[in-house]
Amino acid sequence: MSSCSSGWGLKKNYGFQVAVKLREHIGRLTNNLLVTKLLPAAPIIKFRYESDFCPLCGKRLKVRSSEPFRQGATLHIGKFIAHHTIMYCDCRPNPTTYHSEELKGLLPKYANFGYDIIEYVGRSVFQRFRCESEVVGELAGKGVYISTSTVGCLAKKFVAYLSVLHKNNEGKIRRHLQAKGGYILHVDGTSDGGSPHWISALDEISGFTLGNTKKPTESIAGIASLLRDIKKRFADPVAVMTDLGKAMHGAVAKVFPGILFFVCHFHFLRDIGKDLLKKPYDQIRNALKKHGISKKLGYRLRYFSKFIDEIEIDFDKIMQPGSLPEAPDRPTMSTICCVLIYWALEGKKQGNGYGFPFDKPHFNFYQRLCIVYGTVQKMEAGLSLGQPESAKMANYLIKDLQPLVEDAGLKEVAEEFSEKSEVFERLRLAMRIAGTDSKEGLNDAGDQNMKTIKQGVVEFKKQMVSSPMYKQDKSCQKMIDQIDKYWDKLFTDPIILKTPNGETTVHPQRTNNILEQFFRLFKRSHKRTSGNNSMEHKLRSMFADTLLVKNLDNPEYMNIVLDDKASLAECFAEIEHGHLQEEFKRASKSENKIPAKIKHIIKKEDVRIRPSNTGVKLFQMSCIYPSYLVGVGRGLCVCV
Repeated sequence: MSSCSSGWGLKKNYGFQVAVKLREHIGRLTNNLLVTKLLPAAPIIKFRYESDFCPLCGKRLKVRSSEPFRQGATLHIGKFIAHHTIMYCDCRPNPTTYHSEELKGLLPKYANFGYDIIEYVGRSVFQRFRCESEVVGELAGKGVYISTSTVGCLAKKFVAYLSVLHKNNEGKIRRHLQAKGGYILHVDGTSDGGSPHWISALDEISGFTLGNTKKPTESIAGIASLLRDIKKRFADPVAVMTDLGKAMHGAVAKVFPGILFFVCHFHFLRDIGKDLLKKPYDQIRNALKKHGISKKLGYRLRYFSKFIDEIEIDFDKIMQPGSLPEAPDRPTMSTICCVLIYWALEGKKQGNGYGFPFDKPHFNFYQRLCIVYGTVQKMEAGLSLGQPESAKMANYLIKDLQPLVEDAGLKEVAEEFSEKSEVFERLRLAMRIAGTDSKEGLNDAGDQNMKTIKQGVVEFKKQMVSSPMYKQDKSCQKMIDQIDKYWDKLFTDPIILKTPNGETTVHPQRTNNILEQFFRLFKRSHKRTSGNNSMEHKLRSMFADTLLVKNLDNPEYMNIVLDDKASLAECFAEIEHGHLQEEFKRASKSENKIPAKIKHIIKKEDVRIRPSNTGVKLFQMSCIYPSYLVGVGRGLCVCV
């Protein structure tokens, strides 16, 4: 270290700075060793079959043809020109051709970018969540120049290769699952706006993503097709867990009859809460919108801010009677009103990230508005006659809030919601999930002690059934009916698995959190790379098997698919081009695509629609499709 320190003018005790300088120096050296730095132009590299003799008859091979100017690029070479000599032997009626295995291991057929670049792009986009322009810049630093559109294409190709690799290793994966005593299948889906439903199936024990599909709607047939495919490849699961969707339940009952079936506790509790609270909650939200209270408060904030004079006021003092000056001046009163308004508006952001019905931001907002109204009323009553301007400030805010706070119908609905919310919170506490004091939000799987949870729900049921509210409110009766209906799917005994090493006991997770977490991670990565919260377009364009990238973080899965190879690129090189083409074609199919001929109609500028009294009309298209007849629909006729 001392020699390094003297060379760079650093003291001996500056070990960290020396290490940084050393890394920078090594980086400069390795950067200068890139082929693009050493050679001014792309090198020409000759490739031919590795043997001079036919492996079938032993005769010397002959030259059939050559590909002298095929351009290629890999990470370790950079850009190069491949001169490929193709050999053949006429020992058979149909001459056998022999190509360079080395070139085949570097570049896919009919492609210019190597397997290692495909792997780099795929991992960058789907594991490191880099946007296309960032990948372009990173590759340029490695001597590979590529466009953003090509990055997108290679990312899709990476998923297609991964899908074929997953299918090619399904036998090994199946044996791995059997060695663990079987697999517990979690099935869940996600969508955004008008996007297709993206459905994924994952094994809880190994953590492997086993299959994925994209369907226009979450239907029994669509989910059943995925489950049948998984059953065919990996046999029956030990147990299945889903949400409460009718399509999910129907598909599981159809494909896996007799298999242990659980429902996700989080989804169950959420659906119970929605049935119980949604109606009064919507009424509260609509009333807030009807009174336009947020707009009024926004205007009032702008008005009060004109009179604020850098006065600091403790919020706790505002809420404590007698802690503020008895006769505040106008700037002080304006500041107090602003603080109260900001506190009320902050109520719309309260929650732990679970969503409704666990988080109730509009009800919190309403409650805070009532508190603000009562607080300002008391302050106005205590103002002396010598402070008319301060009283005026308080009166403005009172008049803004009065129509809302004194709305008798809204008061009644709020009281109903408060009572039902208390019931829901008791069930939430009994089920010990999505806790109000949790710091992990939706990533919190909750308490896993099923015995105590079951006992807590039993006690909740007893108290609820014996309460007057249960006899009067149908929604409370429906809640108890739902608990009874799904009781066997909510609370089951631990599962005993038989493995080659003996029996092992597994306590199944009681939520679909392992899938939900990955969906949320994918959505956050999309926001990071696009800056857009909406996933609709991305879910439409992405291949269904994109979720297989989750397996790349699983060491056991990687040991299976790599099979002693150093990288995925080497595995990709062994995949037949025809198999990749088939997978790419299958994955590229979109259930929501508009037929090309229909698109032609939509794009025409001179298409007119007029009413028709003769029902469905058939019409002849323009000269491009003279024989193409289209039924437009009852009562309409398209004129071209």
